Amino acid sequence: MEERSGGSTRDRSKEELPAIPETFIIDPSEAVTIQMRIESFFLGIVDFIGYDQNTRDDFVKIKSHELHTSTTETDDRITSLIARDRLIASVYARRTDFNFVEVSFALYLTPELVSLLRQGIAAP
Repeated sequence: MEERSGGSTRDRSKEELPAIPETFIIDPSEAVTIQMRIESFFLGIVDFIGYDQNTRDDFVKIKSHELHTSTTETDDRITSLIARDRLIASVYARRTDFNFVEVSFALYLTPELVSLLRQGIAAP
């Protein structure tokens, strides 16, 4: 897929996918920091795809789910970024044995999936 900008053309198929943040461990009292990092990661991915606000409103969902075993409830959770009914990223937050929160990021985009997600939208 090519994009024209100011008379030049660049091949968007050779774009590097967004960077995946390093796993980090943080005090649970800093929940705002955790949420800001998750939102920043997801926003960067949606920006990379090129969705404007209307497309985001129509086709992008963030879903968060608590995880637990059949006998034990925890505050571990997974938060998923879904675009056009495709899981494209997730963040797993779990409580460590020392009562901190470990946050890990995952990205499921491939160049083919990016191309599919960009179909039918105007190039940014």
